[in-house]
Amino acid sequence: PNPFNSQIRISYTIKIRGHINLKLYNAIGQEIEQLKNEEENAGIHEINYRNNKLSSGIYFLTLNHEGEIVTQKIVLTK
Repeated sequence: PNPFNSQIRISYTIKIRGHINLKLYNAIGQEIEQLKNEEENAGIHEINYRNNKLSSGIYFLTLNHEGEIVTQKIVLTK
């Protein structure tokens, strides 16, 4: 769900096996956390992310898969 409250399920699909890098950034572009940095098979993937230390606001998830970058805005409400 978006907005989320300290926990969010992140789903993504990759078409071919390759290296993925999933990061969380704040609204001013500072990296908050690297969520994944590994080789993955093609298919649908999910991770559950929980962080009780983040303050309310806008954040960005960035998925880099073999040079293809996708960014999604997420909103944290407390």
